[in-house]
Amino acid sequence: MPESLTLAALSLSDWPFANPRIAWGQGARLQLEVLYSDHTSTPSPTQLRSAWKARQDRRGIPLLVVVLNEGKAYVCGPSGDDPTVYPAARH
Repeated sequence: MPESLTLAALSLSDWPFANPRIAWGQGARLQLEVLYSDHTSTPSPTQLRSAWKARQDRRGIPLLVVVLNEGKAYVCGPSGDDPTVYPAARH
């Protein structure tokens, strides 16, 4: 995670992952939303897509869900009816 990235705490009901934090892009239109969370085990693609869809809720804003587990980042998004899930990458 970039050290210059400012993350705000976020309270989400029924969010399946721990400690959600959010960052917003600085663009003038349709700012990218990046939602970071922690998880105690490897998140499945189904968990990631379900969380992405619940947060996205047809808002029309590009969204990345990033879940951190054991030094790896699992990413879902940023758009589409069936958002891409990217395999783990070391962070």
